[in-house]
Amino acid sequence: ACTTLEELSFRTIGECSTRNVKNRVEEKMKANGCDHNYNTEISLLFDNTDTDEAKTEITDRCKREFGCVVNFNLNGCDYNAIMDEVGGRLRNCPHGIEEELQAMTNTGAIDDAKVFLKGICDEIFENVDTSSYTDIDSRFD
Repeated sequence: ACTTLEELSFRTIGECSTRNVKNRVEEKMKANGCDHNYNTEISLLFDNTDTDEAKTEITDRCKREFGCVVNFNLNGCDYNAIMDEVGGRLRNCPHGIEEELQAMTNTGAIDDAKVFLKGICDEIFENVDTSSYTDIDSRFD
């Protein structure tokens, strides 16, 4: 192989679609002066495995590194809400929710991912305007 899995650096891919993965591999192949095609390269990366197996392997590798969930919506920002939302979107993913949160936050342990997510939530709430009404209506006394 004329590329390495580390060199492909899937952390910055944006989404692990077949097209994006293929483009990333071909980009690195071109930069390295590789003289064979994509199918041969990915087969070589995974020790001459069958091309279809290699395609699955390279996409799974991307998902392990980048993550499977590209975006999600929350109603509230806490660990449980994030777990529920992300967990509900894990389809065709080679790993579970804890690994996904680690991939999303680029951390190596679930406790580090929790700290990272708490920091994001705290920052969001710091930027939310609040009010301190003291006299809204007599019904609220």
